[in-house]
Amino acid sequence: MRTNIETMERAGVESISAGAVSPRRWTGTFEGMLSESAGSAGTIKAQREAARQQVAAHVDELANNLSVVADPASAGLDIKRGVFNFAQNYKATASNLQKELDQYIPPEAAVQPAATVTALDSLLHPIPGAEAVSAGFLNSPKLQSLRAEIDEALKTSPDDTIPYEALRRIKTRVGELMDSDVLVGEVANGALRKLYGALTDDIKETARIAGGGSTRYSENPVLKLWELNRRYVRQSHARMEDVLDPLINKGIPEKIYAAATNADMRKGATQIRTVMRSLSANQQKAVTSVFVRHMGLPAAEAEWQFSTFVKNWQALSPDAKRELFDRKHYGTMRADLEDIADVSQKMVESAKSGSGVGQLVSAQRAATGIVVMTALGQLGWAAATLSLVAGLNGASHLMTNPSFVRWLAQTTRMPMSAAPTQVYNLE
Repeated sequence: MRTNIETMERAGVESISAGAVSPRRWTGTFEGMLSESAGSAGTIKAQREAARQQVAAHVDELANNLSVVADPASAGLDIKRGVFNFAQNYKATASNLQKELDQYIPPEAAVQPAATVTALDSLLHPIPGAEAVSAGFLNSPKLQSLRAEIDEALKTSPDDTIPYEALRRIKTRVGELMDSDVLVGEVANGALRKLYGALTDDIKETARIAGGGSTRYSENPVLKLWELNRRYVRQSHARMEDVLDPLINKGIPEKIYAAATNADMRKGATQIRTVMRSLSANQQKAVTSVFVRHMGLPAAEAEWQFSTFVKNWQALSPDAKRELFDRKHYGTMRADLEDIADVSQKMVESAKSGSGVGQLVSAQRAATGIVVMTALGQLGWAAATLSLVAGLNGASHLMTNPSFVRWLAQTTRMPMSAAPTQVYNLE
């Protein structure tokens, strides 16, 4: 029980009730009865409302400590800026890796383009069974220009070799064609990917030879650098194409934020992981700040609710929670939210004991009983009813008194014979 009290306090709750923190079932049951009874329901309801407001304020404080960004539109703009910066950094890093590789392979180095020539020969002829379809992209001006460049390089170079720089430039152009909408369709993309793969193989072979001939990365620094370059470009390109570009294409900042955070995160965190790892530390904080603020809101203009927070917290997988809340520059954010989730769950369970209907029925019965007994001259019964209502009111105040709750926690750790003495210590 003491642990539960400490969790409540860490979550910002000052209005602690015995039913919400006690592990004893009778305590929760008794508090539930008070929440349904005339004379005590108002006190219990006030305590729960105060606790709700206190936790909501604590959530806002946590979010503010992380970032002042508070609305989805601003977070969406941060995501948009972050993706743009990632794209710029990606190009710069890829260029630097390529320059480092070029130090080992001079631009004029002769390359035997065996794989490229084979793939090109296949590309230059109509595909059997798909002649009509392949004719369209074979006659494309851009593809014709590419073919002419490769043919010219082969003709002007001795021993059927191509300068390394020319081969690398051709590979870049093929990649641009694959990314553009000039040549569309499964047939065109398949043929271009085959050519791109052949160009990659020929450049890899050049790197192997330049590094001493070994096929083991641990023994060939040039081949290892080539592989690092290839992986970086492939992974960054996939990140942009599969996640970031579709996100930014949403256009409106609110939609960008919604698309980034509304993906199903119950079983994984692929989308939010990709987004967060493409942002700066401050941009990550902005996204998390807005997300935390909205976890307890049933609607945009609604008040923060325990049940909504619990529902949204439980909808996040461990991986999603780690990506959103568990970063080294976030301090104790993850632990703080764990406390809030724990407290919210306890408050939801505590509130289940009363639906509110019982409060009305109980109050009506008590009032009717007092009036009837008074009219019949049964003043003793009327007084007894009033005493019961007053007693329940007193009990509700006791169950929501922080000093009593803390005392109750101490009684679980002391002999029963000491309990009467401790009552006098209550403030």
